[in-house]
Amino acid sequence: MISIRQLEAGGTLLLDGLSTFTATELTTYNDFVALTIIIKALTLKRVDLKKRLITAPEVISVLSKIPILGDLLNSLYDCYYAKFFVALDAPPVLVTPLASYLLLCMRDAHLAYSQLLESYRSLTLESLSGAFGVGV
Repeated sequence: MISIRQLEAGGTLLLDGLSTFTATELTTYNDFVALTIIIKALTLKRVDLKKRLITAPEVISVLSKIPILGDLLNSLYDCYYAKFFVALDAPPVLVTPLASYLLLCMRDAHLAYSQLLESYRSLTLESLSGAFGVGV
């Protein structure tokens, strides 16, 4: 599913498999969780991000080993968009052909933009640029 860029369906399968993952001959558990985090951060709504990822014991156990993923998740959830983009600039966590595509999708950051714009009816360019850490 993921290899043909059906991120929503593939990410759901990965998330459902977190607690029962045993295929360590294919990839490490940490890489499996990292891939799940990256894909589901692209597709989950903010409320579900907290319920399904941030508080999941499988995710918490890996975040201490790969802190950049924790920065990515928490900054997106806490609406610290400037930190979110800094976390995206960190070296890719996963070195796979799909990683560059996923990071490109995250840098597109439609999720971060829509999350910010949902809570406000009118924003000034100054406040928007300040939230994302970029110039007007």
